[in-house]
Amino acid sequence: MAKYLVWALVIVVGSGVAIGASLRVPFFSDEAGTTWTGGAPDGPGGADFIGVLNTTGSALSCAITYREAGGVDRTPSPNTFTIPAYTSLSFRPGRDDPVQENTASLAVPNMDGARTGSCIITWTGNGTDLQGRVHTIKSNEQQSQYGPMIGVD
Repeated sequence: MAKYLVWALVIVVGSGVAIGASLRVPFFSDEAGTTWTGGAPDGPGGADFIGVLNTTGSALSCAITYREAGGVDRTPSPNTFTIPAYTSLSFRPGRDDPVQENTASLAVPNMDGARTGSCIITWTGNGTDLQGRVHTIKSNEQQSQYGPMIGVD
């Protein structure tokens, strides 16, 4: 019996068991509307875009969880999306913006009931499989960004 247990462990360890990884966005504030004048969104505040890049040759199935700034869970159901191989996408976490987001970006679930907070994107794989950044465009056309963010195992 002990021989079978040892062989089972050798097979599992040698096969490269998949691990979970995550990319954390510590803060975003996606308050602006979806009408754009020139290079700026309408309304007060700004439009935040979370950009992610799949660095692998395979599609990544991801899950996203959201928390508003006070820590309340604002994760929608369903909360999953797929990023094709070697593809990047940029999505607004607080609302759909068909003017600025493509079809793949619109498929990322939005925060439920709030527009300011944080998110964690998780997937099965290595931490380096997904990279990202946050880019903000304010209604006065000022822009800022932070990143790059690299996933962790």
